[in-house]
Amino acid sequence: WGERRALEIAEGIGPLKLEWGCLARADRLSEPVVKAFAESGCRYIDIGVESFNQAILDDIQKDIKVESIYKAIELLKRYKITCKINVLVGASPLETEETIRENIRIVKKIKPDSVMYGITNPFPGTQFHEEAKREGWMLYDEYKPVDVQKECIISYPHLPREKLEKLTRQANL
Repeated sequence: WGERRALEIAEGIGPLKLEWGCLARADRLSEPVVKAFAESGCRYIDIGVESFNQAILDDIQKDIKVESIYKAIELLKRYKITCKINVLVGASPLETEETIRENIRIVKKIKPDSVMYGITNPFPGTQFHEEAKREGWMLYDEYKPVDVQKECIISYPHLPREKLEKLTRQANL
């Protein structure tokens, strides 16, 4: 997924005169891509931000710099593409109540069009799932699908389930 491919997609969609949207990584939203998307009818982009804390992004191996997130949101605003961001609560054992509250403060300051906070869910087959099982953070023996805006299946010693769920409710309000 390179810039050239994104530009080809925009070029192919444009003549169809459709309104469309997509999911994207913030670090892939260069100005030429965002401009081409806007001109081709893109009205909505959903970005998996996860966190505005670089240490947490590094720990979860997001392979992105916080500055890329800010730049992408600014570009979407400039080109009048609706920006939704997704922020994880409890994404890493490095997460604290303060890092969660700092994410909330940052989101209020940058004012994306919409935001969804969800509690991290350790999907089977992921490194995080194995770590959560090994460290005893899993609340159940195995993965259980839940509404991540309301319920979690992990609990850290310093951020228990009840606190993660409460912070997520507060953030989404």
